Amino acid sequence: MLAQDSLIHATTREIWEAQAASGAYLPPGFDREGFIHCCHPPQLETVFGKHFGNVEVVMLLVIDAARVTPEIKYERAPSAEDDYPHIYGALDVSAVIDTIDIRRDGPTWTIAPDL
Repeated sequence: MLAQDSLIHATTREIWEAQAASGAYLPPGFDREGFIHCCHPPQLETVFGKHFGNVEVVMLLVIDAARVTPEIKYERAPSAEDDYPHIYGALDVSAVIDTIDIRRDGPTWTIAPDL
């Protein structure tokens, strides 16, 4: 089970590996939006459905919020009734404490219940 202060960022292995070697992670879209989208486990299915419809495997970055140096803001997503954590700056890869691959099972995702 994740620690209470853990954040999750969903990406692909290709994007993560291309960024991680530099020591800092900035996903595609950061220049346009100005923050890194994150979530908590109960929000994952919504994130997958909205942003990963054509992807077979999503990599989850498990982030220790205590190690994040940029500001973290909880903000309401325009299309949701929930607040999502956003990281306003580059993520130091040392804040990523685990990576987890989640596979699509037909139209749904297999998410461990203890995540």
